[in-house]
Amino acid sequence: MSLQEEASGSTLPATAPLQPFLSSVPEDLHQEREYLRAEVFPHLDSLAGPRGPRPFLPPRRRARPALPLERNLYTAGRNGYPWVLQGRNQTCSFTELEVTQALLTHGPGTSFFYFRDYSFGKDEEEEEEEGQRELLLSVWSSQSEYERRRARELKLRITDGCLPVRFFRSLSELGQLVRADWVRIIDQLYPLHVQARSLDPQGLLEHWCHESAVEHLCHTFVPWAQAERALEALDSFALSAVCDPDMPETRLNSERQDRESHASILLLCGARGCGKSALAAWWLQQFRKKNPGIPIVPQFSGFCSSGADVRSLLRSTTFLLRQAHYGAQAQWSERVEERVELGPLPLVVQAFSAAAALGPCVLLLDGLDQLTDTLGLSAQQVKELQWLPETLPSQCRLIVTTTSTDLSYTSLVCRPDVRALSCPGQSEPVVRRTILLSHRGLPSMSVPESLLQSIVGKRPALLPAPLAILGSELRTCGVLREEEEEEELLERYLETETLPELWALVIRRWLRDYSWVAETRTGKRRTKLPYPPEPATPQFRGWVWDTLCLLHVSRSGLGKEDLLHCLRVLGYRRAQRILPQHWALFRTAAGPWIRESPGGQLTLTHQSLGQAVELLLLKNGGRSRRAYRRVLVEGLQRGDRPSWSQAKVLEEVAWGLEQGKAWEELHALLTDPDTVELLSRSPVHFQLKTDVVRYWTRLGRAGYDALTSLQGLLAPGQPGPMKDRTVTGVAGSGRKDAASHRTFVTEVQRDGGAFSVLQEPEVKGRIMAFSAEVLFGLGKVLEAEQTLLQMEALLQQAVGPEGGAAVALLHVQHGLAELSTHSHQPHRAETHCRSALESAQLLITAHAEETEHAQQLRGQLLCKLCQLLIMIGCPDEVPGILKEIGAVNHASAHPCAEATVRFLQGLSELHQGSEAAAERFFRVALATRGRWYGPEHPLVAEVEEHLADVLVGHCRETEVSLGEAAQLYRHVLQVKGQEAGPRPPTSPLARPIGCSLAVTLVKLGKLLLGDSSRAERGEAVALLERALDLRVRLLSPDHQLTREVAEVLRSEVSGSGRPSTRLGSRSAFSAERTQTGKSSRSRSPGNKDDQSRALTDTPYPIRSQNRSWNQSRASQRPGTACQTSVFGPGSSISDLDPAPRVHSPNRVLHKSAWFHLPGRGQDMTNWLWSVYNETKKQTEDLIPILSSSFVNPDTIFANNEMTLEDIEVYGFDYDYTLAFYSRHLHTLIFSIARDILIQQHRYPDGLREYDYIPDFVIRGLHYDVQKALLMKIDAFHYIQLGTVYRGLHPVSDKEVIALYDGCHVPLEIMSDFYGKSSQGHAMKQFMDIFSLPEMTLLCCVNDYFMRHNIDYEPVHLYKDVKAAIRDVHVKGILYRAVEADIEKYICYGEQTHAVLKKLAENGKKMFLITNSPFDFVNRGMNYIVGKDWRELFDVVIVQADKPGFFNDRRKPFRRVTDRGTLLWDRIHCLEKGQIYKQGNLYEFLRLTGWRGSKVLYFGDHIYSDLADLTLKHGWRTGAIIPELRKEIKIMNTEEYVHTMTWLQSLTTLVEHMQVHRDPAAEAVLQEWIKEREDIRSRTKNIFNSQFGSLFRTYHNPTYFSRRLSRFADVYMASLSCLLRYDLRHTFFPRRNPLQHEAPYWPEQTSAGALKIPFRPQRAQVTSE
Repeated sequence: MSLQEEASGSTLPATAPLQPFLSSVPEDLHQEREYLRAEVFPHLDSLAGPRGPRPFLPPRRRARPALPLERNLYTAGRNGYPWVLQGRNQTCSFTELEVTQALLTHGPGTSFFYFRDYSFGKDEEEEEEEGQRELLLSVWSSQSEYERRRARELKLRITDGCLPVRFFRSLSELGQLVRADWVRIIDQLYPLHVQARSLDPQGLLEHWCHESAVEHLCHTFVPWAQAERALEALDSFALSAVCDPDMPETRLNSERQDRESHASILLLCGARGCGKSALAAWWLQQFRKKNPGIPIVPQFSGFCSSGADVRSLLRSTTFLLRQAHYGAQAQWSERVEERVELGPLPLVVQAFSAAAALGPCVLLLDGLDQLTDTLGLSAQQVKELQWLPETLPSQCRLIVTTTSTDLSYTSLVCRPDVRALSCPGQSEPVVRRTILLSHRGLPSMSVPESLLQSIVGKRPALLPAPLAILGSELRTCGVLREEEEEEELLERYLETETLPELWALVIRRWLRDYSWVAETRTGKRRTKLPYPPEPATPQFRGWVWDTLCLLHVSRSGLGKEDLLHCLRVLGYRRAQRILPQHWALFRTAAGPWIRESPGGQLTLTHQSLGQAVELLLLKNGGRSRRAYRRVLVEGLQRGDRPSWSQAKVLEEVAWGLEQGKAWEELHALLTDPDTVELLSRSPVHFQLKTDVVRYWTRLGRAGYDALTSLQGLLAPGQPGPMKDRTVTGVAGSGRKDAASHRTFVTEVQRDGGAFSVLQEPEVKGRIMAFSAEVLFGLGKVLEAEQTLLQMEALLQQAVGPEGGAAVALLHVQHGLAELSTHSHQPHRAETHCRSALESAQLLITAHAEETEHAQQLRGQLLCKLCQLLIMIGCPDEVPGILKEIGAVNHASAHPCAEATVRFLQGLSELHQGSEAAAERFFRVALATRGRWYGPEHPLVAEVEEHLADVLVGHCRETEVSLGEAAQLYRHVLQVKGQEAGPRPPTSPLARPIGCSLAVTLVKLGKLLLGDSSRAERGEAVALLERALDLRVRLLSPDHQLTREVAEVLRSEVSGSGRPSTRLGSRSAFSAERTQTGKSSRSRSPGNKDDQSRALTDTPYPIRSQNRSWNQSRASQRPGTACQTSVFGPGSSISDLDPAPRVHSPNRVLHKSAWFHLPGRGQDMTNWLWSVYNETKKQTEDLIPILSSSFVNPDTIFANNEMTLEDIEVYGFDYDYTLAFYSRHLHTLIFSIARDILIQQHRYPDGLREYDYIPDFVIRGLHYDVQKALLMKIDAFHYIQLGTVYRGLHPVSDKEVIALYDGCHVPLEIMSDFYGKSSQGHAMKQFMDIFSLPEMTLLCCVNDYFMRHNIDYEPVHLYKDVKAAIRDVHVKGILYRAVEADIEKYICYGEQTHAVLKKLAENGKKMFLITNSPFDFVNRGMNYIVGKDWRELFDVVIVQADKPGFFNDRRKPFRRVTDRGTLLWDRIHCLEKGQIYKQGNLYEFLRLTGWRGSKVLYFGDHIYSDLADLTLKHGWRTGAIIPELRKEIKIMNTEEYVHTMTWLQSLTTLVEHMQVHRDPAAEAVLQEWIKEREDIRSRTKNIFNSQFGSLFRTYHNPTYFSRRLSRFADVYMASLSCLLRYDLRHTFFPRRNPLQHEAPYWPEQTSAGALKIPFRPQRAQVTSE
């Protein structure tokens, strides 16, 4: 038995799964092998399970030889194993060769020999052993003398070589020997005390994946001279994190040099395939050996699925850094966000920063360009590194690798703390030769010197990746070829110029050597594969190609059995099935590029292979990605799946459905009881939990409500999982499987239970708990609390002698206490805490096995209860609770637990009047919490605020303590502001958090009022005004606390009634805290005013002593002084609301009041800011009203009045009018055009590094052909600054103004009438949706030339790109690709069919005029409408050559047959059911008589489809704008409404306040103007971060919008909008007032915002 080597060439691979290889005489030891497989190996698997992700895999058996023995030996001898043909090895059996190979390759440490002892006596055996002995003797006697002699000689060789030999006499003894040997191996490779002391299963998986990546990359790394300098630079950079005075002088020098550069991030960049990942891994391995005391955390994004998720990456890195400093105490959670692990991403980033600040550490992040989107950040935001802290801790060093063409590279180099290091090239031939030979893998294999020279001497020099590919091919490509064929193949390899081209040839070779197509059925399975000549147009088909595609489309790889099952789904079964020898041949060839991860998953090793497969998928025309995903989902539904892999399967299936946007199937999967039951089991995969929240977020946007779905999951009467139901997750498959073939076999099904078991309290409670976690992750805090309350009631009825329900009840009550605390409901939290403490005590008493866990929870609950009692003003029980906390020794559980105990002790001491002791406790708690959580965490701010309170009220009041207190308050304000910032005003937490923020504002404001500095007092007034605004909005103007702040402000601003004592003193300062303490004595949990009593002020009333405060109240008034001075009595900014029916008509906005100067003695700056604050408050009050008037995305918008009753004839374009395309089409156009540039126009091969960037550009942009600038221009020919791009990077406003002498583009250089750059026009306007890939390709090529300092002519570049894009269309490449995979590229148009059917049923004539060819249109319309689509149209014209069709009178019509044949007869009439080509509109009008305004034509191109028709022929026109739907949805969001409303209010404020010209007013106005610019920029980024909205610049319409309003009578998102209107409907354009007109009409809302029911709704209203 031998240890199978997987990932490295070391004697014991430390990161690969343990997979024994069993070798024995084929006819011998059957019973022993079965015994080991059934009894021993499962035990070893369970032993190794806690130490790593599947480290012990089922043993491998020898595959049956695919070729005769003689040919196998000959082939092995030619390809690296010459010893098999030497001496007596030529006559060896396979068993002898296997043993010899194991000893030669692995050494004696990984091989064990077990010999049966035949010397035992009969009396020593049981009766059942007798039959076994006779069987063995019969086998022995059946062997020939020669065979017996060779077996004895082999045994003698083994024993004489002092190899580990074990003798067994029975099966049980064999099992004991095997267990002992392999337990030692497991302990040696996976020591439990090192890796698994604190890691959960997911952490183990991530750990082994990254360590496996290091070993894999280091295995074939070849050092060279330039690399040594790079390694020294990496050493110097990493060692700069260490501040140890005992370091050697050399290290101190390198540290000092690096500190002078202030770099905390080292960027190792280079082209794809240059070896930067291997260089980083090699450095990591060497650095660990030389510096074992420095924690270094590797993260290889491409080797672990969770490593590509930023949230998971930060979480795992944080844990490993904490483990390096805290050991087994690396995990702790005190808040519900940390326990659920689905809190806001900023908290995850803060935890990462805090962990990185614990001590010197080095982080290695390889593959920054492979990071994807995560929960809370889009893919682009991840690429822009919005997740990376602005500054890293001083002792943390981050090393990242990425390609120089990725957006992450651009984002990194802009940071001041980044130092770039280019990956050095391998310029020396001897280095390239060594790299090549190291990947050959077989040291004994000889390679002709001439061939080596041709590879090593190739110019330009090959990068390490191509050398590695060629090296691996040298090992296997000659196995089934003669030498001449092998050399010819390698020559073709060398002729390639790019990695994708090389991979295409290698994959083609794999297909020819190892693959066959499932559809080619034969009666006999082939064991010898023929090698036909290569076809002229090779097709990528066969099981090898399907294997590569399945691995490529999977998220994190597939297990071998899952992969083979997917192939069986594709048809490779029976005679076509893949046998072990076929699989072994392919794995031998593709071994270096398809690796097996520690979890047993097969993945594509190198990113270039995945990119090549993706490119071939786009070009090949075979199965689409969607089709492979469907196969993948179906293939994963195996009934024999082990339980440990079910979460992995769910992760893969759900991700595939999300990628395919199969929302209905994804919703069905996530609401399946079995799925939720699986997710609810502990431990839950963190990445999977995060994915589930992301899925529900996406489903919410698609119209699915998570609360309704999850609450109705196990409601009474809910049917259970049927034994025969459509399998969820297979998009459109419609296949039904029995229960035994379900994807997920739950513990209920395994136990044979029915669905009623899911209704058992423990299981149902677990599901409801998970549902609550998901709801919390979605921000539905109140809904999560309600779910836990239901679960508590359920469990309270079911708690019995069993411990499961009791434990679940304890966790639920603990969660309720945490949620109530999180939502600032202290009375309810107190009640839940007491209930949980009772449950914990009962659990400890009744179930001794749960004592330790219950005691830990009891300590946390006691701490929470103590804190809540102080918060609500009932501190009498606190000393007794603190004694209980000490009794359970909670402080020793974790440093954070100790900090919490010290914090509570400080609060208790403060209440008892011992402020000095309280200060000491607070400082200890602050130091510990700050070290664990980081300075920006709310728990840290909590301690800081109380420490500041102590410093302010301390008897030794000094300037130093007050200054420290002010700084602490400022930091608390910053933290609370960050916590309140992302929450919408409608959030249930907005009020308590805002009130808490107001408390701190008042504290700091009062403290600063006592300062003699004018600046400090001005800051105090601003803080108090901000607090006043918050309390007016959240409490009410008449609330006691609001009036008190207003009184303080009035006293300070007017100069009268100034407090006589220093406001920072204890007597004056603490009054703010006392009011809540006095008003919060009620402890009824059912109190509806719980939040207002406990959270309108400070959460902790510190002292119960009598403290005085001025109780005089301001007289009642209709509004604040600021409101009255600005808006006049009885008026507010709410009167700007366009719906006056909501408000009284007597409230008129007094804008003239803005010109009222402040009274004598008032400060102009304070007065302007008071006007600003009141305006902002009134604007925020207006938001809910405006948000209710949303615009329906399915509305038809009118530029000109038009009645559908007058329309008799409807005409249509095809592309993006009747047929809509997916984004895959843009990627296809970009990739093909890019390759045309490289292959036909001889552009650099480096362009292949660029991929299509979705959402980088928008339609309607202008391109300056001569300056190579892409820009957005408004309706008045002005460039919108900030939207000018050269390549992929923005051009500064200063440079734009210099290039164009301002921002205006003269008419003579604008594009011509059709948007083209011709006859001296320097601008080209891209109006077509098909032009998005063209613009992106222009930007990418420009970017490449600029980055590489290549001098080029922009005009030539534009023409070449234009020609390449034209070839994609004209030469039919695009049409063939779409026809080959129509489901991938065309969106199904069910509503298109409904529109056409509706028009036909109402007797309307219809025609189609398109530039596309008939075959293309016919395939698309068959898919969208059906095969009878031609019966709906009266006239069909293809290849019309618009816009020439509308102007040219010369081209006649030609009839086209169904096969595409052109007929020569003259056309006298246009017949229904016939197809016509070319022609012209004038002939069309003559033959049909369809003229004037009775014709309505729809198209997507403003110029080619609509302009001539409306200007020259008087047709009515309708523009199809697919982008409209997305922009309307954005405009309906609360973020957009809030931003735009405030922008309009701020603009009006600036407009009217600019009359004040004194310096103070000018300074304030400049701040407002700057804020206005920031808001405008933010508004632009909401739509598109580069170019903004399609329809508007900052305030003017775009040039696209101007042409749209001129050439289109109506416009809409799609034809489906017609279904919402009656065919007698009249569209009225909205009358917008001109600048000199007064708005006499009441409503200025769009048609889509009017609450007028559409036709079906009207019918319903009438019927009611």
